[in-house]
Amino acid sequence: MSTPSPSAPGPRRDAPAIVPLAPRRSLVGPPIPLTPLIGRGREMAEALALVREEGTRLLTLTGPGGIGKTRLAVEIAADLHDDFPDGVAWVPLAEVRDAAAVVPSILAALGIGQGTLRDPLADLVRALREARLLLLLDNVEQVIAAAVDVADLLASCPGVTVLATSRTRLRIRGERVIPLAPLGLQTSRETPPAERPPASDAVRLFVDRARAVDPTFVLTAATEPQAEAICRRLDGLPLAIELAAARLNLLALPTLLARLERRLPLLTGGTRDAPARQRTLRDAIGWSHHLLSAEEQILFRRLAVFAGGFTLEAAEWLAGDGLSVAGTNDPDPSPATRHPLPATLDLLAALVEGHLVSHQPEAAGGPRYALLETIREYAAEQLVASGEEDAVRHRHAAFILDLAERHELVPFQPFDGPRLDRLEAERANLRAALGWFEVSGDVVGLRRLVAAAGYFWWIGGHLHEGLPWLERAMAAGPRAAAAGEAPVVLPKIALPYGAIASSGGHGFDNAERVLTDGLDRYRAIGDTSGVATMLVVLGFVDNLRGDFDRAVPRFEEAVTLARTLADPRRATALTGVALTNLGDALRFQGRLQEAASHCGEALRLHRAIGYDLGVVHDIVDLGLVARDGGEWAEAADRFREGLRLTTPAGEPRYIVVALEGMATVLAATGRAGAAARLFGAAERLRETTGVTQDFPADRDANESARAAAQAALGDAAFAADLATGRALSPEEAVTEALAGPPGPPDSSGATGRSADASSALPGTLSPRELDVIRLLAAGKTDRDIGAALFISTRTVEGHVARILEKLGVRTRTAAASVALAAGLVEAPGPTNQADA
Repeated sequence: MSTPSPSAPGPRRDAPAIVPLAPRRSLVGPPIPLTPLIGRGREMAEALALVREEGTRLLTLTGPGGIGKTRLAVEIAADLHDDFPDGVAWVPLAEVRDAAAVVPSILAALGIGQGTLRDPLADLVRALREARLLLLLDNVEQVIAAAVDVADLLASCPGVTVLATSRTRLRIRGERVIPLAPLGLQTSRETPPAERPPASDAVRLFVDRARAVDPTFVLTAATEPQAEAICRRLDGLPLAIELAAARLNLLALPTLLARLERRLPLLTGGTRDAPARQRTLRDAIGWSHHLLSAEEQILFRRLAVFAGGFTLEAAEWLAGDGLSVAGTNDPDPSPATRHPLPATLDLLAALVEGHLVSHQPEAAGGPRYALLETIREYAAEQLVASGEEDAVRHRHAAFILDLAERHELVPFQPFDGPRLDRLEAERANLRAALGWFEVSGDVVGLRRLVAAAGYFWWIGGHLHEGLPWLERAMAAGPRAAAAGEAPVVLPKIALPYGAIASSGGHGFDNAERVLTDGLDRYRAIGDTSGVATMLVVLGFVDNLRGDFDRAVPRFEEAVTLARTLADPRRATALTGVALTNLGDALRFQGRLQEAASHCGEALRLHRAIGYDLGVVHDIVDLGLVARDGGEWAEAADRFREGLRLTTPAGEPRYIVVALEGMATVLAATGRAGAAARLFGAAERLRETTGVTQDFPADRDANESARAAAQAALGDAAFAADLATGRALSPEEAVTEALAGPPGPPDSSGATGRSADASSALPGTLSPRELDVIRLLAAGKTDRDIGAALFISTRTVEGHVARILEKLGVRTRTAAASVALAAGLVEAPGPTNQADA
């Protein structure tokens, strides 16, 4: 609108004179709140500091509808009341639709008449030129064009300060903005009740409003997690929380939580004295939606298909060519055919400005954007009503397929961290795209996306999530083949399926069948890299089954094939993986020196090409070899080194194995409490990631160490330490494992060693072999020896065979006699142990 300068000529002679505002003259003050302000302490302090200490003249509180802008503004105004001698004027603008009516509304709130019908701004300036006043302009967003009048007012009246609330900033010089985020929620859901911090701001608001409808409502250890879940499902949005709490006169907490799967139909029935736009959550969001342009509304509703956020690239893909509906003449968009609308960035910026979309500057793959779930649900309703839902969901699924194939992780191949991070950021979108391919009957698209995401699910620790999709993709094989699917898709699905299914204990026979089929497919098309990779995974399954005699030749063939690959980087990576897995099989056979040699060679290869995940695997395996050999200090060093190099975003099995390996070392060296905590942390990580299956020998060692720790601590203390460990995050568990060296060896005699005795024996026995022969000479069975040393019976058998070979004897009795003669043990009493 056109506004005159403050120096414009005075009013016409026939107009009433305007006099300066008298102190406290008939101002319309802010409403007095009937409920306490909960949370917002940081924002309150920031606002007061900006006005009092920095002299801010225009402060705008921004945020989506229902975030609590007005409530906070009223509280700020009350605190600033005495700072302004001429008082605080409340100017509600929610019902004002014409920007030209804003200045007259301010005049009315000040209790003064308008002197000239043609120039209300000049009248306002004359009235406030000498005033020291706080103007609270509430709900400016739909009359944002009036911001230029506010700028002129501030320039002409140095004693006036404006506090505004708006879903968008006013964008004039001198404006300071405080964006309001949803109320805080608890960050950890695993914290024990005794250690849990006070209820979050969101939960405190929920409780306060719940007591308004049910004075007997109290928060207990049982109900707090339910209240927290309700607030989390409502995005911490204050209006949504208040509307949900109002339903407690009819619904119990568990029922309310269940019904919030669809939020908008339930969140109605606000108080009668609330503005109409805030009596239901749908109306609150609809108010913002109504202020958008037609093109902004189109983009807004299409963004509803994104789950877990999106990038600018994704929004441009979805907007397409001129915001036309995809699917009509572009059924399968690709990077070669898409034409992003140049204005998409401007449209997206408008949605961010209006707080319908949030901006996350620091994220994988560049800045990301997201809709609060409550707002996304509203956008989804608009998408359905538009009639373009199917076309937009198809376009979204095509984008995610393209992205997944561009960022696909090749099994046992070095990859950069950003690639894994990007796939991690798009997990929810992967699920949404897979769901669309399934419901739309696109089995080819489904299997392509599963093939591209399979290895990510494996190394990213998403076994629970990936396995059902892999199973569905396998079941859709015949239909995909009939549709002309590429031959390589099946083995690419089979490999992660076999690995994940066997790791999760979902059936070795079926996993082997699928993997063998994939192996045959790779052999048929002459894919040497694929054959070697499949042999490694088949050998891994054999190790899990305890069939080491079958695993060894598979790994040996994989090593031979990998070394022939033309790509030197691929050859090095895959050779190392095959070698370290071969080392596992040899370790289980008791061939520790060979196992250490193969794992050491793999480590050198992987370090040479920077294959970080392979390095972690090799180091942890060397720790297991040292543990099985009784080299506690070396084992601890290896496990810690592996844990320092890995992260929870990496393959979780290595984290689990390293934590459990460190726990066995701690149990063996007299630190039972620390061992129990690490066992608890590993147990919880297994549950959350789906890594439930492990090698039989390592499982036996872990069970023996747990039993020893429990015996040392007692049942109650062991259970307490185990529970403490289960409450640790993966990062906290790693920190616990890295803290301090293992204590001195315990005094049980099982791990005591004598270098002199070792040199007195024919040949050279390793420290672990010395442990075994002491127990053997004491009349212990292989099972007893395994339990005492935290190793499997099969591993004990391997040690005994090597001891007999080194001593040049054929029987256990003869070996025991040599040990007695060397002074390793005292003569045992009578025993029923059979001579082998």
